Amino acid sequence: MNTFNSRISQIYPTLGEASQHVADYFRHNYASVAGYSLRDLSKKIGVSTATISRFGRQLGFSSFDQLKLALLKEIDATTQGDVDTNDNSLSSARKTINANISALEGTLSFLTQEQIDHSVDLLLNADKVAIFGLGSSNVLAQAAYHTFLRLPLNLVVDADYHMQLMDANKLTNHDVAIVISHTGNDTDILALVDLLAAHYVPTIAVTSYATSPLAKRVKNAFFSISEDTRYRSDALISMTSQLAIFDVLFTELVRRLGKRSDETISLVHQAVARKHH
Repeated sequence: MNTFNSRISQIYPTLGEASQHVADYFRHNYASVAGYSLRDLSKKIGVSTATISRFGRQLGFSSFDQLKLALLKEIDATTQGDVDTNDNSLSSARKTINANISALEGTLSFLTQEQIDHSVDLLLNADKVAIFGLGSSNVLAQAAYHTFLRLPLNLVVDADYHMQLMDANKLTNHDVAIVISHTGNDTDILALVDLLAAHYVPTIAVTSYATSPLAKRVKNAFFSISEDTRYRSDALISMTSQLAIFDVLFTELVRRLGKRSDETISLVHQAVARKHH
Protein backbone atom coordinates (compact mmCIF):
# COMPACT_ATOMS: atom_id res chain seq x y z
CA MET A 1 0.00 0.00 0.00
CA ASN A 2 1.40 3.47 -0.82
CA THR A 3 2.65 5.59 2.06
CA PHE A 4 -0.03 8.26 1.64
CA ASN A 5 -2.92 5.81 1.92
CA SER A 6 -1.15 4.14 4.82
CA ARG A 7 -1.19 7.47 6.67
CA ILE A 8 -4.88 7.93 5.94
CA SER A 9 -5.80 4.46 7.20
CA GLN A 10 -3.97 5.12 10.47
CA ILE A 11 -5.88 8.31 11.28
CA TYR A 12 -9.20 7.51 9.57
CA PRO A 13 -11.08 6.27 12.68
CA THR A 14 -10.27 9.54 14.48
CA LEU A 15 -11.54 11.85 11.70
CA GLY A 16 -14.82 13.73 11.72
CA GLU A 17 -17.38 13.15 8.98
CA ALA A 18 -16.20 16.05 6.78
CA SER A 19 -12.55 14.97 7.04
CA GLN A 20 -13.54 11.36 6.27
CA HIS A 21 -15.24 12.64 3.12
CA VAL A 22 -11.98 14.33 2.11
CA ALA A 23 -10.04 11.18 3.02
CA ASP A 24 -12.28 9.04 0.81
CA TYR A 25 -11.69 11.36 -2.13
CA PHE A 26 -7.92 11.36 -1.56
CA ARG A 27 -7.77 7.57 -1.23
CA HIS A 28 -9.43 7.00 -4.59
CA ASN A 29 -8.04 9.99 -6.50
CA TYR A 30 -4.74 10.84 -4.85
CA ALA A 31 -2.87 10.85 -8.18
CA SER A 32 -4.99 13.77 -9.46
CA VAL A 33 -5.17 15.82 -6.24
CA ALA A 34 -1.80 17.47 -6.79
CA GLY A 35 -3.12 19.07 -9.99
CA TYR A 36 -5.69 21.19 -8.14
CA SER A 37 -5.40 24.45 -6.27
CA LEU A 38 -6.83 24.42 -2.76
CA ARG A 39 -9.89 26.39 -3.85
CA ASP A 40 -10.55 24.21 -6.92
CA LEU A 41 -10.14 21.03 -4.89
CA SER A 42 -12.62 22.25 -2.29
CA LYS A 43 -15.18 22.81 -5.07
CA LYS A 44 -14.42 19.40 -6.56
CA ILE A 45 -14.91 17.56 -3.26
CA GLY A 46 -17.69 19.80 -1.98
CA VAL A 47 -16.09 20.89 1.28
CA SER A 48 -14.53 24.11 2.56
CA THR A 49 -10.86 24.97 2.04
CA ALA A 50 -10.50 24.96 5.83
CA THR A 51 -11.64 21.32 5.96
CA ILE A 52 -8.98 20.28 3.43
CA SER A 53 -6.30 22.27 5.26
CA ARG A 54 -7.32 20.67 8.55
CA PHE A 55 -7.17 17.22 6.94
CA GLY A 56 -3.65 17.99 5.70
CA ARG A 57 -2.57 18.96 9.22
CA GLN A 58 -4.10 15.75 10.57
CA LEU A 59 -1.85 13.89 8.13
CA GLY A 60 1.14 15.80 9.45
CA PHE A 61 1.55 18.48 6.77
CA SER A 62 1.85 22.13 7.77
CA SER A 63 0.32 23.45 4.55
CA PHE A 64 -1.57 22.33 1.45
CA ASP A 65 1.52 23.05 -0.67
CA GLN A 66 3.57 20.69 1.51
CA LEU A 67 0.88 18.03 1.12
CA LYS A 68 0.92 18.46 -2.68
CA LEU A 69 4.71 18.19 -2.76
CA ALA A 70 4.56 14.92 -0.81
CA LEU A 71 1.90 13.65 -3.18
CA LEU A 72 3.97 14.53 -6.25
CA LYS A 73 6.96 12.64 -4.85
CA GLU A 74 4.82 9.60 -4.14
CA ILE A 75 3.12 9.76 -7.53
CA ASP A 76 6.55 9.83 -9.17
CA ALA A 77 7.49 6.69 -7.24
CA THR A 78 4.24 4.80 -7.73
CA THR A 79 3.79 5.54 -11.44
CA GLN A 80 6.99 3.61 -11.99
CA GLY A 81 4.93 0.67 -10.76
CA ASP A 82 1.99 1.32 -13.10
CA VAL A 83 1.63 -0.58 -16.37
CA ASP A 84 2.68 1.38 -19.46
CA THR A 85 3.22 0.74 -23.16
CA ASN A 86 6.92 -0.02 -22.63
CA ASP A 87 6.20 -3.02 -20.39
CA ASN A 88 6.48 -6.60 -21.55
CA SER A 89 3.89 -9.17 -20.52
CA LEU A 90 5.80 -10.33 -17.44
CA SER A 91 6.45 -6.83 -16.06
CA SER A 92 2.79 -5.98 -16.74
CA ALA A 93 1.75 -9.08 -14.79
CA ARG A 94 4.05 -8.15 -11.90
CA LYS A 95 2.65 -4.62 -11.69
CA THR A 96 -0.95 -5.83 -11.94
CA ILE A 97 -0.48 -8.29 -9.11
CA ASN A 98 1.31 -5.67 -6.99
CA ALA A 99 -1.68 -3.34 -7.45
CA ASN A 100 -3.94 -6.10 -6.14
CA ILE A 101 -1.61 -6.70 -3.19
CA SER A 102 -1.69 -2.98 -2.38
CA ALA A 103 -5.50 -3.00 -2.46
CA LEU A 104 -5.63 -6.04 -0.17
CA GLU A 105 -3.21 -4.47 2.32
CA GLY A 106 -5.28 -1.31 2.37
CA THR A 107 -8.47 -3.29 2.95
CA LEU A 108 -6.85 -5.22 5.80
CA SER A 109 -5.87 -1.96 7.49
CA PHE A 110 -9.56 -1.02 7.81
CA LEU A 111 -10.74 -4.33 9.29
CA THR A 112 -11.37 -4.63 13.02
CA GLN A 113 -11.87 -7.71 15.17
CA GLU A 114 -15.12 -6.29 16.56
CA GLN A 115 -16.49 -5.78 13.06
CA ILE A 116 -15.60 -9.30 11.91
CA ASP A 117 -16.91 -10.95 15.08
CA HIS A 118 -20.19 -9.02 14.97
CA SER A 119 -20.77 -9.91 11.31
CA VAL A 120 -20.03 -13.58 11.91
CA ASP A 121 -22.39 -13.61 14.91
CA LEU A 122 -25.15 -12.18 12.73
CA LEU A 123 -24.57 -14.74 9.99
CA LEU A 124 -24.43 -17.69 12.39
CA ASN A 125 -27.73 -16.73 14.04
CA ALA A 126 -29.64 -15.78 10.89
CA ASP A 127 -32.61 -17.81 9.69
CA LYS A 128 -31.80 -16.63 6.17
CA VAL A 129 -28.88 -14.77 4.56
CA ALA A 130 -29.76 -12.72 1.46
CA ILE A 131 -27.00 -11.19 -0.69
CA PHE A 132 -27.75 -8.14 -2.83
CA GLY A 133 -25.84 -6.29 -5.55
CA LEU A 134 -26.42 -4.72 -8.96
CA GLY A 135 -24.24 -4.77 -12.08
CA SER A 136 -20.68 -5.85 -11.31
CA SER A 137 -21.65 -6.01 -7.63
CA ASN A 138 -24.10 -8.78 -8.50
CA VAL A 139 -21.17 -10.76 -9.89
CA LEU A 140 -19.63 -10.43 -6.43
CA ALA A 141 -22.94 -11.39 -4.82
CA GLN A 142 -22.98 -14.57 -6.89
CA ALA A 143 -19.35 -15.27 -5.94
CA ALA A 144 -20.15 -14.80 -2.24
CA TYR A 145 -23.16 -17.10 -2.62
CA HIS A 146 -20.94 -19.74 -4.25
CA THR A 147 -18.47 -19.47 -1.36
CA PHE A 148 -21.05 -19.55 1.44
CA LEU A 149 -22.85 -22.55 -0.12
CA ARG A 150 -20.18 -24.65 1.56
CA LEU A 151 -21.61 -23.66 4.95
CA PRO A 152 -24.84 -24.65 6.73
CA LEU A 153 -26.49 -21.32 5.88
CA ASN A 154 -29.86 -20.70 4.25
CA LEU A 155 -28.85 -18.45 1.33
CA VAL A 156 -30.75 -16.26 -1.13
CA VAL A 157 -29.37 -14.40 -4.15
CA ASP A 158 -31.03 -13.06 -7.33
CA ALA A 159 -29.69 -11.22 -10.38
CA ASP A 160 -32.89 -9.36 -11.26
CA TYR A 161 -33.51 -6.15 -9.30
CA HIS A 162 -37.26 -6.69 -8.98
CA MET A 163 -36.60 -10.17 -7.61
CA GLN A 164 -34.17 -8.63 -5.12
CA LEU A 165 -36.86 -6.21 -3.97
CA MET A 166 -39.24 -9.12 -3.42
CA ASP A 167 -36.56 -11.03 -1.53
CA ALA A 168 -35.90 -7.99 0.67
CA ASN A 169 -39.60 -7.53 1.36
CA LYS A 170 -39.83 -11.08 2.77
CA LEU A 171 -36.92 -10.72 5.20
CA THR A 172 -37.37 -10.08 8.92
CA ASN A 173 -35.25 -9.12 11.90
CA HIS A 174 -34.35 -12.81 12.24
CA ASP A 175 -32.53 -12.72 8.88
CA VAL A 176 -29.41 -10.95 7.60
CA ALA A 177 -28.82 -8.98 4.40
CA ILE A 178 -25.45 -8.42 2.75
CA VAL A 179 -25.48 -5.43 0.38
CA ILE A 180 -22.60 -4.81 -2.05
CA SER A 181 -22.05 -1.49 -3.83
CA HIS A 182 -18.70 -0.01 -4.87
CA THR A 183 -19.79 3.63 -4.74
CA GLY A 184 -22.51 3.16 -2.13
CA ASN A 185 -24.69 5.80 -3.79
CA ASP A 186 -26.71 3.81 -6.34
CA THR A 187 -30.34 4.91 -5.97
CA ASP A 188 -31.77 1.43 -6.57
CA ILE A 189 -29.50 -0.12 -3.96
CA LEU A 190 -30.37 2.63 -1.48
CA ALA A 191 -34.08 2.03 -2.07
CA LEU A 192 -33.48 -1.65 -1.33
CA VAL A 193 -31.57 -0.79 1.86
CA ASP A 194 -34.41 1.47 2.98
CA LEU A 195 -36.81 -1.43 2.44
CA LEU A 196 -34.57 -3.68 4.56
CA ALA A 197 -34.51 -1.04 7.29
CA ALA A 198 -38.31 -0.84 7.25
CA HIS A 199 -38.35 -4.57 8.06
CA TYR A 200 -35.62 -4.17 10.72
CA VAL A 201 -33.30 -6.53 8.83
CA PRO A 202 -29.71 -6.54 10.18
CA THR A 203 -27.58 -5.44 7.23
CA ILE A 204 -23.90 -5.82 6.39
CA ALA A 205 -22.59 -3.46 3.69
CA VAL A 206 -19.52 -3.89 1.49
CA THR A 207 -18.48 -0.64 -0.21
CA SER A 208 -15.44 1.44 -1.07
CA TYR A 209 -16.65 4.75 0.35
CA ALA A 210 -16.98 5.19 4.10
CA THR A 211 -18.98 8.41 3.76
CA SER A 212 -21.38 7.07 1.11
CA PRO A 213 -25.14 7.01 1.72
CA LEU A 214 -24.97 3.21 1.97
CA ALA A 215 -22.31 3.28 4.69
CA LYS A 216 -24.34 5.83 6.64
CA ARG A 217 -27.51 3.73 6.43
CA VAL A 218 -26.07 0.57 8.01
CA LYS A 219 -24.37 -0.11 11.34
CA ASN A 220 -21.90 -2.65 9.99
CA ALA A 221 -19.94 -1.74 6.85
CA PHE A 222 -16.78 -3.22 5.37
CA PHE A 223 -14.59 -0.95 3.24
CA SER A 224 -12.68 -2.20 0.21
CA ILE A 225 -9.62 -0.14 -0.69
CA SER A 226 -8.46 0.43 -4.27
CA GLU A 227 -6.71 2.99 -6.43
CA ASP A 228 -7.08 3.88 -10.10
CA THR A 229 -4.29 2.72 -12.38
CA ARG A 230 -3.80 3.58 -16.03
CA TYR A 231 -5.56 0.50 -17.37
CA ARG A 232 -7.81 -0.53 -14.47
CA SER A 233 -10.41 1.51 -12.60
CA ASP A 234 -10.65 1.50 -8.82
CA ALA A 235 -14.05 -0.20 -9.21
CA LEU A 236 -12.38 -3.14 -10.96
CA ILE A 237 -9.53 -3.38 -8.46
CA SER A 238 -11.98 -3.12 -5.56
CA MET A 239 -13.53 -6.43 -6.65
CA THR A 240 -10.35 -8.17 -5.50
CA SER A 241 -10.65 -6.53 -2.07
CA GLN A 242 -14.35 -7.30 -1.78
CA LEU A 243 -13.81 -10.97 -2.62
CA ALA A 244 -11.15 -11.03 0.10
CA ILE A 245 -13.66 -9.63 2.63
CA PHE A 246 -16.01 -12.52 1.87
CA ASP A 247 -13.10 -14.93 2.17
CA VAL A 248 -12.32 -13.48 5.62
CA LEU A 249 -15.93 -14.00 6.74
CA PHE A 250 -16.02 -17.51 5.26
CA THR A 251 -12.81 -18.54 7.03
CA GLU A 252 -14.03 -17.24 10.38
CA LEU A 253 -17.39 -18.94 9.90
CA VAL A 254 -15.64 -22.25 9.19
CA ARG A 255 -13.48 -21.80 12.29
CA ARG A 256 -16.47 -21.01 14.51
CA LEU A 257 -18.71 -23.75 13.12
CA GLY A 258 -16.09 -26.47 13.53
CA LYS A 259 -17.43 -29.94 12.68
CA ARG A 260 -20.71 -28.54 11.35
CA SER A 261 -18.86 -26.78 8.55
CA ASP A 262 -16.69 -29.85 7.92
CA GLU A 263 -19.82 -31.93 7.30
CA THR A 264 -21.34 -29.40 4.89
CA ILE A 265 -18.08 -28.90 2.99
CA SER A 266 -17.75 -32.69 2.68
CA LEU A 267 -21.29 -32.98 1.28
CA VAL A 268 -20.56 -30.25 -1.29
CA HIS A 269 -17.34 -31.97 -2.35
CA GLN A 270 -19.15 -35.30 -2.70
CA ALA A 271 -21.86 -33.75 -4.87
CA VAL A 272 -19.31 -32.14 -7.18
CA ALA A 273 -17.14 -35.28 -7.26
CA ARG A 274 -20.07 -37.42 -8.45
CA LYS A 275 -20.45 -35.07 -11.41
CA HIS A 276 -16.91 -35.86 -12.54
CA HIS A 277 -17.23 -39.66 -12.38
